[in-house]
Amino acid sequence: NHPNLLRTILSITRGKVPINSKPLLQAAILGHEECASILLSKQEKGSTMLFLDDADGNTALHYCCRENGNKDMLRTLLKQLTGNTKRERQELLKLVTIRNKSMQTALHVACESGRTDLVEVFLATCKTSVLFKLLSIEDNKLETPLLCAVSNNSCDVVLSLLMWRRNH
Repeated sequence: NHPNLLRTILSITRGKVPINSKPLLQAAILGHEECASILLSKQEKGSTMLFLDDADGNTALHYCCRENGNKDMLRTLLKQLTGNTKRERQELLKLVTIRNKSMQTALHVACESGRTDLVEVFLATCKTSVLFKLLSIEDNKLETPLLCAVSNNSCDVVLSLLMWRRNH
């Protein structure tokens, strides 16, 4: 969590980050939103930084959605691909539907963790067509994000998802 040090390193390397070191993933694991923002601001067009995963298939988005996840970082990551161009919409769909080894999307993780605030970020950020697809994805226990919330007694998450569904 040393944003100034990160800025210095990036200025010396002219913004080049060894992508194999998965710095964005590390920032997400540690909850360092400012460092994640700096890294994302320096990425080149077409960078795969947002899509890198760990040995269990978890991306930075998955880590943001854990019980101790960072809501601001989730917004920052999703904002990178939120736009009106066809390419941005496709990239956002690709990012939010990435599954880990348990076949869970980041939304599954947020629902399982009972993080209503994170679920609300998805509901507010993603377009309706993306959400319909995302909400229908089943994990390896054949649970959609809604069923994941139900099985983990995450009543507020269940309510948020049902209210969103009712309005769409």
